[in-house]
Formats: sequence, C-alpha cells, structure tokens
Amino acid sequence: MYTLSDKVAFLVLFSALSAPFAANAENQKMYIVQTGNQNYAGVSQLGIGSQPGQNEYYLVQTGDKNDARIEQSGRGNFAQTVQKQNENFAVIIQKGSNNAAYQEQRANLNNAYLYQTGDNNYAYQLQIGSNNLALLDQKGNNLKATDVQNGNNNTLYKTQDGYNLEHNVTQNGNGLYLVVNQTGHDKVVNIVQTQ
Repeated sequence: MYTLSDKVAFLVLFSALSAPFAANAENQKMYIVQTGNQNYAGVSQLGIGSQPGQNEYYLVQTGDKNDARIEQSGRGNFAQTVQKQNENFAVIIQKGSNNAAYQEQRANLNNAYLYQTGDNNYAYQLQIGSNNLALLDQKGNNLKATDVQNGNNNTLYKTQDGYNLEHNVTQNGNGLYLVVNQTGHDKVVNIVQTQ
C-alpha cells in the first residue's frame, strides 16, 4: 500500500516548474482535453540544446480532480495520458529519444509513475480498478513493458535496466503487491499475479 510520502516525493520533482506549460523549442506538440472539474495538467517539453525536440503529448481528462504531469527532454518522444474518472494522479518523465509512454486510468484514486531514460523504449500502464499504485523505471535502450492492474488496492514497483528487455505484468485481484527488477539484455518475462 502506498503512503502519502510516495506521492510527495514525486511531486517534488515538478516543483521547479514555474508554470503548468513550458517549452523551449519549436516543433513541440501538446493536445489537452479536459471535460471535468478541477483537473490539472503540468507539461514541460525540452529539446536537446538549441535543437527542436519534436516531442508530443496527448492528455484526456474526463473526470474530476485529476492530476497529470509530463516532462519530456530529448527528441522524438511520445506520451499519452487518459484519466476517465476522479482523483487520479499520473506522471511521465522521458529523457532521451524516440521513447513512447502510455498511461490509462479508468477508475478512481489511482497513482501511476513512469520514467524512461534512454532511447527507443516503450511502456504502457493500465489501471482498471481503484486505489492502485504503479511505478515503472526504464533505464537503457529498446526496453518494452506492459503493466495492467485489474482490481483494487494493488501495488506494482518495476525497474528495467539494460537493453532489449521485455517485461509484462498483469495483476488480477485486490490487495496484491509485486516488486520486479529486470536487468541485462535480450530477456522476455511475463507475469500474471492473481488473488
């Protein structure tokens, strides 16, 4: 079960953002749709030095009191966040080139954190139930990860460090807890955790 300190620690990473939206170069793209109430979006898009980053971010918030934050530094990164219900919190930080990150929160009170450092990485986080916590940290190149939390009060901490790694996790049930560390290269692992 996550604590308030987990969320506060990640919020500190964004304290340097003086405004909800920041960009330093041309060819950055962001598309934001908010149809609920009291939703927040914090976006920072940076290129490489004086070069344009050509990063893209798509955000859809259809509930109330959702919070989504994205920081893209590098070139050719893509990210998408979808928050369909209420009081969800999502963070994506991309540092590198040609990374792709997707987050979808379909219920309430979920927390998702996704970090990509390197090039050509792919990650997808899906939270179908409520009050789930998912953290994914990718460091390296050509990494792939898919995380699905289908239930309530589940916790998933996952790291990938290396290259040509793939890791897919599905949690089916309530109150599940899992920590996964994948290192090295040229490995594929699939895990299904059930109650």
